[in-house]
Amino acid sequence: MSDKEDKGLRGRLWLRIALVASLSVNLLVLGAVAGAFWKWPRGEHLAARHLGSAGLGTIAGAFDDSEKRAIMASFVEHRRKFGSFREEAVADLDGFITILVAEPFDPSALDAHFEDQRERVMIRLKRGQDVVGARIKAMPASARHDFAERVKSRYEEKGKRKSHD
Repeated sequence: MSDKEDKGLRGRLWLRIALVASLSVNLLVLGAVAGAFWKWPRGEHLAARHLGSAGLGTIAGAFDDSEKRAIMASFVEHRRKFGSFREEAVADLDGFITILVAEPFDPSALDAHFEDQRERVMIRLKRGQDVVGARIKAMPASARHDFAERVKSRYEEKGKRKSHD
């Protein structure tokens, strides 16, 4: 074999190795994305996230998918009418930072800020309770009992996860 042929074979070998390595990395990424998609609790995270911020996440997660969609539609409608909770949170944080860096520091401004924040949290809690309460009140007894079992199961499962952390 000539030197030229030997370099050509080595070059093709490295090209094959690079292609196999690239394919392997692409398959690993694809597998990770597919695994995350497969494992992610579709439908649950939206309702549980919104109601979870109001302390009702375990309850929200126990609703069936159609109920979760209805709850989310209610929150979307509420947000359309009254604005986003996220916008409130950003404004709240901006106000908090302003209070912290003010010189002289005003403890009464901090107390007033926390009081306003507490009132807004209570409004969110009431809104979540109203939405959840309306859904529960509309359930027939058998559906309500099934729902109670799902809530209990989710609560017990969360307790098991926390005890292992």
